[in-house]
Amino acid sequence: MLLESSAEGYDSRLWMEIWTRALRDRSTRHARRRLDQRWRKQIGELIRDGQRSGEFGEADPDDVALVLASLIDGLAVQVTLGDPDVPKERMLALVLDMAERLADTELRRELE
Repeated sequence: MLLESSAEGYDSRLWMEIWTRALRDRSTRHARRRLDQRWRKQIGELIRDGQRSGEFGEADPDDVALVLASLIDGLAVQVTLGDPDVPKERMLALVLDMAERLADTELRRELE
């Protein structure tokens, strides 16, 4: 699954550095935008594939992608900073819950 494979390779410390540098550096800002667009496009395509196969509801794939990418980014910061209220397992559970709601599907069943 995209979420699980992405979680393994996702280094939020690197992203936090990119976000900070992007505030001051135009080329980093443009690179960050391209990377975010690519990430959201991957999520959107996954949603479109699920809609074509009848597994997902009719939500706007680009909106779902934006919400999920933003949720992942925000929770990843909390995990990286060691917030005891947001361990990695809770982050994954929250993202899966939101993805199920937005895509109108049951993803956890697929993981069991």
